[in-house]
Amino acid sequence: MRNVIKQNNYTHILDIQKNIRSILISAGSGAIVSGFSKKLTERDLLIRFGLNIYKEIKPVYLRYFESAKSLGVEYDRMGTEVFPAATEAEKVKEILKQNAIDHKTTILVVAPGAQWENKRWPVDGYAAAANTFSQQTGAYTILIGGPGDIEICSQVQSLMKTPALNLAGKLSLMGSACLLGIAKMVFTNDTGMLHMAQAMKTPVVAVYGPTTRELGFFPLPGNSKVAEIDISCRPCTQKGLHSCPKKHFRCMNDLKPEIVSDLASELYKTNNDNSVPESLLHL
Repeated sequence: MRNVIKQNNYTHILDIQKNIRSILISAGSGAIVSGFSKKLTERDLLIRFGLNIYKEIKPVYLRYFESAKSLGVEYDRMGTEVFPAATEAEKVKEILKQNAIDHKTTILVVAPGAQWENKRWPVDGYAAAANTFSQQTGAYTILIGGPGDIEICSQVQSLMKTPALNLAGKLSLMGSACLLGIAKMVFTNDTGMLHMAQAMKTPVVAVYGPTTRELGFFPLPGNSKVAEIDISCRPCTQKGLHSCPKKHFRCMNDLKPEIVSDLASELYKTNNDNSVPESLLHL
């Protein structure tokens, strides 16, 4: 990678990783290297000692723009975006057709998985919240995730009283994006599916336990709601852990399903146009 950078004679490098590897890759390139503040001191004091000295709460993606400030690059305030290929949309269309789901169906997408165990809201919570939302709106629940999420999605599906389809492990990343784009609501943990849903401009209720907004990975405001409870040991990690350091897991276990379903109901009422956007009818 260092050779590639030198060969191309780049004049500027925007380092949004700011770790040892990225610093070594940039070293000796001759380019102007600019980065952003990772708020390491603020983060460590908050996680290790519960001391909050953050002067502002700024999402990480906005901090990235600091690295391009000298180039005149500014945030357009349009949020994030992703553009799945038409072939992926056709695959999703066929899967929905095979399961008798047409474009008039109100779809609730639930992504209950997460790489780290302590970022997963219990499956019975997701099942109960999805049941309530489906009963209120007539929504059909579709569960998604990677191959490693098949079991947890199956557990949610088995606990549900309303119809649900498990597509975990059956969609590509961009296929998941297509499905998120036609959903009317998304329930998810603090994972990539949250940010993918936001990039597809879909309303999302995100469940947060061990992480908090100060760390920079909360959803964009506006078309989203965050389900969380106030507990003194939050946050206990920046990216996730395999278990609760306190052994009680109260940040997730004490978060009741009605918190999520009530937030979803509130958000749904502000997005009550039941028609499918024209740009998505090809799905």
